[in-house]
Amino acid sequence: MNKKNRGFTLVEILISILLISISFILIQRTFFTLQRNILTAQQKMKNSEILFKFFTFLNSEITGICDLKNIKLNKEEIVFTTNLQDFLHPVEVTYKVEHQQYDLLLRKQKDIFTNYEFTIPVLSAENIGFLFFINGEWKYKVETDEKPDGIGLEIYIRGERIFYPVYLIFERKNE
Repeated sequence: MNKKNRGFTLVEILISILLISISFILIQRTFFTLQRNILTAQQKMKNSEILFKFFTFLNSEITGICDLKNIKLNKEEIVFTTNLQDFLHPVEVTYKVEHQQYDLLLRKQKDIFTNYEFTIPVLSAENIGFLFFINGEWKYKVETDEKPDGIGLEIYIRGERIFYPVYLIFERKNE
């Protein structure tokens, strides 16, 4: 008897189902891994954009410092009077680091004329601190007679160090 129209055997069907299943599993894993990588990249871009906007705002505040007489500086807190773009008169700005599970950077703004003030959280990171550019080097501490040429913000986020310096630009008169 001639067996020309013989069908598939059970073993052949099982092997083809196994190969198709493995292919689908690999496609699914690739898809979800790719999707997770895209979401991680989008979150990193969003965080970078937020940091960039904050650094830009901090730069405008620090470069707008009115004078060095009313400035208070240490590693955990800086207080200064600055001219903001949308205000007709100077405001007092305080940046303070609070230590919790993560460090939290708070920004307090006080209107000098009305004494109205508000505080908002600005940034959360593993470690936050201010540095000061004095005599050509960055220091964590400012002596009472020293006046810095720059203020830097040092942030550790997910083990990565981010340092943002802002140099003070104004004419120094005989102090």
